[in-house]
Amino acid sequence: MLQLPIKPFGTFLGKPGKPLPAGSPRLTPYPTAQASCNISERQVEGIWIYDLSTHEGARNPKRVYYFAGGGFQMPPSPQHWKFCADLCHQLSDTTVSLISCPLAPNSPAPETLPLLVELYYLLMEAASEAGERVTFMGDSTGANLALSVPLCAMEGKEEISLESIFLISPVVDLRNINPDMKSVAKKDPIQSMSYVNDVAEKWAASWPRDDPGLSPLLADLSALRENNVKVHGVTGGFDLMTPDATLFQQRCKDSGVDGEWLEWDKQMHCFPLGWIYEHPESTESKDWIIKVLNRDH
Repeated sequence: MLQLPIKPFGTFLGKPGKPLPAGSPRLTPYPTAQASCNISERQVEGIWIYDLSTHEGARNPKRVYYFAGGGFQMPPSPQHWKFCADLCHQLSDTTVSLISCPLAPNSPAPETLPLLVELYYLLMEAASEAGERVTFMGDSTGANLALSVPLCAMEGKEEISLESIFLISPVVDLRNINPDMKSVAKKDPIQSMSYVNDVAEKWAASWPRDDPGLSPLLADLSALRENNVKVHGVTGGFDLMTPDATLFQQRCKDSGVDGEWLEWDKQMHCFPLGWIYEHPESTESKDWIIKVLNRDH
C-alpha cells in the first residue's frame, strides 16, 4: 500500500519551507507538464493563473480551475502539475487552469480570501461571456479554497455560473475538534494533530476558526442547491481530514446538494495524486474522478 513506505517520514513530507512573500507567487511550470501540454500564463487582479490545454489557442467549452493543496503555505508541487496535465489530456474539450494563490503566513485568509472572491466574480463573468461550463477543484487545503471561495461569493447572489465543485481529501473545518480525528491520527502516515492545527492557525490569522469562510462545514449550503451546483468528493480512511469530510458529505445530502463521493478505506490523504507512482488504488481513484467530471460536464 502507498502509505507504508511513506510512514517513516511522518509529517516531514509536505512540510512548508521558507515563507514566500505576500501575494500570488509566479510559477515555473513543471517540465513534464510543459512537455505534454500547451501552458499559457495570465494574471487576473494580481493572481497568476496557468492554463493547460492540449493545443495552443484552444477555445474549449469546459474549464476546471484547480487549487493545489500545501497547507495554505506551499505553491503547487510537481505532483499537482502532473495531475493537472493528465486531467487536461483525459478530459475532452477542457482547459485546466492552475491558480497560484497567495500563501500564508504572509498572505493569510483575511487578506487572501477577499481577493479570491473578487477573482471568482471575474472568472465567472468571463466564463458566462465565453459560454464555458466551470468546475472548481482542489485537494487538501486547496479543496478548502475550491469550496469556500464560491460559497463566500454566492452570498446574496441570485445566479452563479459554476457547474460543480470537486474536492479531494478536503479540509472543511479548521477547528479540528471532531472526536473521531483522534483514532484516525494513529493511522494517518503524513499528518498529525499538531501539524493540522499549525496549518489552521497560520491561515486563519486574526479570524476565528469557526468563520464559515475558513470552515465550510459550518457554511450555509442552500446557494449550492438553489444554483444546481454539484459537489463531488474523494476521501480515504487513513486521512485525518476524513471525519470532517464525512460530516460535510452528509450536510450536502441533508441540504439537497447533489454529487458523487468515493470513500476508500485504508487510503491516505490525497491518495489520487499518487497515481504517478503507479499505485493501483490511486490510479483507479484518479480514473473515477475523470469519469465523474466527464459525466458532470
